[in-house]
Amino acid sequence: MLSTKVRVLSSRSSTWKVLSGFLVLGGASLICAGQSLSSDEWVSPIEGKSLLGRMGRQVDRSSLGRNGLLSSRVRSALVARSPSTGVGRWLTKGFELDGEDLYRINCRSCHRAGGEGLPPEVSPILDPVRASSPEQIEAQMASRGRKMSRALAERMAARAQLAIRHRLEEGGEVMAPFSHLQPPEVDALLEHLEALAGVAETGATRSGVQQDAARVGEHVAKAICHICHDAVRGVRRGDDSDLPALAEIPLRYSIADVVQKVRRGTVGQARTRGRMPLFPYLTEEEIAAAYVYLSAFPPIGR
Repeated sequence: MLSTKVRVLSSRSSTWKVLSGFLVLGGASLICAGQSLSSDEWVSPIEGKSLLGRMGRQVDRSSLGRNGLLSSRVRSALVARSPSTGVGRWLTKGFELDGEDLYRINCRSCHRAGGEGLPPEVSPILDPVRASSPEQIEAQMASRGRKMSRALAERMAARAQLAIRHRLEEGGEVMAPFSHLQPPEVDALLEHLEALAGVAETGATRSGVQQDAARVGEHVAKAICHICHDAVRGVRRGDDSDLPALAEIPLRYSIADVVQKVRRGTVGQARTRGRMPLFPYLTEEEIAAAYVYLSAFPPIGR
């Protein structure tokens, strides 16, 4: 695992091109020059149908993307606090995320805060992580009265970790691929999962990744929004026909409306939650970053 902070992306290496106007967030106006921003080669637009659309499931008949506020293991605050970087600084200075942040943004909406999932639809994530620990494998075999060499336990653990990384890259039956995650991000994420599973190395330090607004917005939009929302408007049948496509979000709503809708279920003074779950464990800045990402990298309908 990584033991030092890693710079994956930053606004210094990204090129801000046009995004004219003001982004209004919490009453403060953030001035951003340009119409699109470039985050090197890492950031890419969302494509195609939502995860539920590809599975042929309707939003109201699935727990996917709706489990973020459920937890029987982790007593963490349900409402995320905004970073103390000052209003608007995230837009130019970016975010520093650790493995816990990456899990919160990319995994929590399905696997819950503690990784326990919601069987049978969403499997627990901790047992596969425990299987990637040589010590855990040895202890399990010892509890069965069987001895195992350290070398064999390490080989089994290495295969288990490769299997986890493969699942992140390729997805599964009810899990979208997380191929947008880069190796330093995966390393930091696995460190947090090891801590959740109780198999982290003693004295292990947390790795961090420095990321710009578009990259963080990509995490939010691909891991959470694209579970239910198609990239572009298509033919949606049944009760899901009213769901806006992600390409429509910046055209139909202000950034302040989106932040309010996602965190509190309101737009202005009107309560408009409807069937959409709340995500108060996302910060206002992270949600605003998703808005910036959708504006700068318009979704495409492949």
